[in-house]
Amino acid sequence: MELAIGTLVVIILGIIIVGMGITLIYMVLDLGEETIDAVTDSQRSELRQLIASGDLVAVTPGSVKIRAGESAIFAAGIENRLKKKTYFSISMKGLDEARGEITWHTYLEPGPIDPNQYSDFLVIISVPVDALPGTYTFIVKVTYEELPDSFVQYDSKRFFTVIVR
Repeated sequence: MELAIGTLVVIILGIIIVGMGITLIYMVLDLGEETIDAVTDSQRSELRQLIASGDLVAVTPGSVKIRAGESAIFAAGIENRLKKKTYFSISMKGLDEARGEITWHTYLEPGPIDPNQYSDFLVIISVPVDALPGTYTFIVKVTYEELPDSFVQYDSKRFFTVIVR
């Protein structure tokens, strides 16, 4: 009988520990999603202010300071003031005076945007561990297809910087 009670206590404690582990994993995963959503919401608000002030294309923040090996999240927004549903194409370049063009950025282009509608998207800059300290400028250019194989620049280019410490 004593063996059965001891075994039962061990099984109950095991179930409790496994349950706490699963709860902890869900909390960590959920926290990561909330962090990305919080950044997106605050940047979306700033993007809407920039668009309301007359910009057709906006990027925020203008500058971020991070260490090599870290990532930064920027947000970009486009308002379609054309008279038709339009698919906008994004091109982005990162520039380094010493090494030329750099490709630390990742982004998903927005889908087609209806007239007088707004769309935003995230730009993630992942700085390599071996990046040298300095200021790196990224250029965002938005175009749209006016005629087949004829692309027109939409608003002026936008710039943002990543300062690597």
